[in-house]
Amino acid sequence: MEYFFATEFKDGYWFPDDTESRHITKVLRKSNGQEITLVNGNGLRVKAQLEKIGKQLAVREIEREELPRSDHLTIAVGPTKSADRMEWMIEKLVEIGVEKVVFIDTHNGERSKMQERRILMKAVAAMKQSLKVYLPEIEFGIPFEQLLYRTQSEQKFLAHCYSDIGAKFAPGEIRKSGSSVLVAIGPEGDFSRDEVEMAKAAEWQMLDLGTSRLRTETAALVACTLMQ
Repeated sequence: MEYFFATEFKDGYWFPDDTESRHITKVLRKSNGQEITLVNGNGLRVKAQLEKIGKQLAVREIEREELPRSDHLTIAVGPTKSADRMEWMIEKLVEIGVEKVVFIDTHNGERSKMQERRILMKAVAAMKQSLKVYLPEIEFGIPFEQLLYRTQSEQKFLAHCYSDIGAKFAPGEIRKSGSSVLVAIGPEGDFSRDEVEMAKAAEWQMLDLGTSRLRTETAALVACTLMQ
């Protein structure tokens, strides 16, 4: 099975964007009358049939299925300077399963060369490849102080490398079943001590990701995997 992506819907037809349309007709050489499976990134999976209307590719809906979301996990990351590493991280987080990814501005963070459009394209491709029906929400440039007091998540965790700041817990010890979770991963220079203390004061729990010193993107994947 292969998934295709479309968000525009009108009068019983879905309209993939130009990039997706070219992939369907030019790369895969699919033609009128063939059935495909569409997802809209918001939990909808659609059985549909290709019908070209003029120069635009249209896909007639045959039946639809709405699937519940199961990944109530947000990963907040201080991005690295390397855009390639962040794009790779997004692909893997989507494949594993995450509801939201937040790129945060921190004291020790560097200016990233990420392009929002490329990040979103990588997320869509990973969603289709891993046969998921939800496209994670992605936010950019959120100040760390603003992240601290978000109320959407029932549980909030911060991973850091300081051995002398508070007790740290393994993910399996503290995640409540079915709860919505936010995990913050620091930049390459880690969170500052002040940021860790601010998180403790805001009643975040400190998270232990093991004894190895992990790259930022690796720590994000480890946290995502262990929290699932």
